[in-house]
Amino acid sequence: MITAVLFDFGGVLSRFGHAGDLLSRVAVTLGADRRLVNSQVGELFEQVLCGKLPTSAFWLQASELLGRPAADYDALWRANEPREFEILYYNFARQLRDRGLATGILSNVFPTSVPLIRAAGGYRDFFPTVLSCEVGLLKPEPSIYKLALARLHNRPAAEVLLIDDQPASRAAAEALGMGTLAATTDPREMIALIETKLATG
Repeated sequence: MITAVLFDFGGVLSRFGHAGDLLSRVAVTLGADRRLVNSQVGELFEQVLCGKLPTSAFWLQASELLGRPAADYDALWRANEPREFEILYYNFARQLRDRGLATGILSNVFPTSVPLIRAAGGYRDFFPTVLSCEVGLLKPEPSIYKLALARLHNRPAAEVLLIDDQPASRAAAEALGMGTLAATTDPREMIALIETKLATG
């Protein structure tokens, strides 16, 4: 029986943040070629996503590696932060809570985005909210899923359903015994799939 649903944020609760979107935003922010960003700063980007590298150091090192001028790239990132959420999911999550299920967020996120998303209400009413840059862990590392389970009051993995658009993230959750569903681009279709899973799982 499923007693908790964890949602990825980008590509699920937000229509932005699908696979590759964050590195594309890095490329746009730096005014650099996406392929160069992938090959030259991918490892740095993982470090900043899990909070092991400050954003200021990331932008400095990335701009130097890519031959870009010094600039306030954090400000440019903030200026382009999407703040559009999939309202149907938020309404559905509220209904799930009314039915006694826990609803949380498990997300890899760029640190500069967190206060903007929080201020816009993107994380409101979800518990736990496990964000890579705040906990020092990154999907698909098994430890971040174990932390989410611990914050769900040590629920058994089999009682938790993860909605995520990234195959590697779902595979890691499944390896721990969690249920998963691949996020679709249609929230109505996705909600129907979740309801079916809740009824049968």
